[in-house]
Amino acid sequence: MGFTTSSRYWQSPSLPSTNNKKQKQIATLLLSHDKPEEPLPPLEARLNEFFMKDHVPLWFAASGYTALAASTVGIIPKLFPSAKWYYVLISYLIAPVLGFCNAYGCGLTDCSPAST
Repeated sequence: MGFTTSSRYWQSPSLPSTNNKKQKQIATLLLSHDKPEEPLPPLEARLNEFFMKDHVPLWFAASGYTALAASTVGIIPKLFPSAKWYYVLISYLIAPVLGFCNAYGCGLTDCSPAST
């Protein structure tokens, strides 16, 4: 019993295996819809297509991030004299890597690090 990779099903070890169809449906729970041989339901396929259709262009996101970094590199050292401009620039270069690691970790563990 347990999780098997070939069928992508999890079978409850607490329920006995019988020939009763209703009890087998309760005992077996589909974990995800990642079987390549089964097509997606029409509503889910339509929602996936709608979600993937719109996006922010990469050039727009990169230019906005660069403009924000350039203005911050000029303003933060004026507000806080102990913060050097290269400290702010280094933090803007490191921030995307740390943000990706944070998002990836939250996706793997299905929990939020905001509570820590």
